[in-house]
Amino acid sequence: MLDLFMAAALAQALSPDPCQALPLPGAARNCRPWRAVGRDPVAELSVDPATLQRNGRSFDVVTRVVFAAPQEDGMRSGVVLSRYDCAARTWAIRHSAFYDAGGVLLAEADSSGDVAEAQLVLEGGPNAAVLDQYCEG
Repeated sequence: MLDLFMAAALAQALSPDPCQALPLPGAARNCRPWRAVGRDPVAELSVDPATLQRNGRSFDVVTRVVFAAPQEDGMRSGVVLSRYDCAARTWAIRHSAFYDAGGVLLAEADSSGDVAEAQLVLEGGPNAAVLDQYCEG
């Protein structure tokens, strides 16, 4: 019986996620309501506004990156729980899941604990657009 449950769990983990398959799925699929906020030649970044959680001058939000072309490892999109710091103008990945063009999960990772390694946000890039839109004052 345990083998049956393990097989079902493995099949579910390897099943494509229709919300991550490209081209982007139609509204009929009950996917997150992504809102595009930034784009550069490499990728477009969208935000799920319902996930925004403020904490002083920083906030956490779930973002989605869709690459203009598949990456070397086949990655085409990713869903990332990101922490943005408005004062320091940095961002950090807290959790990530990356998919191929068919919606198959390629990689998933958590940062170490609650504090992920922060990176400076490049002006003019997609993450700068997130800061500009969601940082107050």
